[in-house]
Amino acid sequence: MASNLVLEGNGVKTFMSITYGEWPEGHPHLTKIGGYPFGIAKVTCPDPLTYKNRDGYAASFKRLYNNYKRRAAKQGLEFTLTEKIFFELTSQPCYFCAAPPSRKVNKKAKNSYVYNGLDRFDCNKGYIASNCIGCCWEHNDLKGRLTFMDFYQQSLAVVLSISSKTALDIGDLECLNRLIDLWPNVRFLKEHRSALLEDMEKYPDRFRFNWLLQPVKWQ
Repeated sequence: MASNLVLEGNGVKTFMSITYGEWPEGHPHLTKIGGYPFGIAKVTCPDPLTYKNRDGYAASFKRLYNNYKRRAAKQGLEFTLTEKIFFELTSQPCYFCAAPPSRKVNKKAKNSYVYNGLDRFDCNKGYIASNCIGCCWEHNDLKGRLTFMDFYQQSLAVVLSISSKTALDIGDLECLNRLIDLWPNVRFLKEHRSALLEDMEKYPDRFRFNWLLQPVKWQ
């Protein structure tokens, strides 16, 4: 999935519909969390379809799969995921935050299958491979019935607002310049930059910091 969203060429990367120049430190939002990279990760848990031990692992996976299938039928939704694809999706880190699978199907089982839930890009469509991603409960609940693009745009608006206000508060002119390069049509970014430049002119000796909270000298 990540390969469909992140493209590289000529020193420029594209994420979704947004193109941005290279960040010297590496883009701060494309990092590993708990060792899990964003996008498709190598599955490290046992395959329940070939698992032989009778300790509840394979049985709990089967129970989860059937629960999803019954729920889809009850809601009148198409369900074409095979057990193999279902395993590959539910064993992935969360597509939105990269949190590893953490929910147990059966807490009483000796060795329960641990999984991330499934989110559908388009809630009007069913459980088909092209419409499903692994997703933690928190972000699945947060997204609700929003379309993927609506959720993405609203999340981006929050991130931009907080990032811009934080850059203004700590005096990070470089961060504001980068944000403006990425989103030149967002008015409040330019307003925050103007306010920061005015403050720098007025108080040239005041401490300023970058996004790593390292002090920087403004000249």
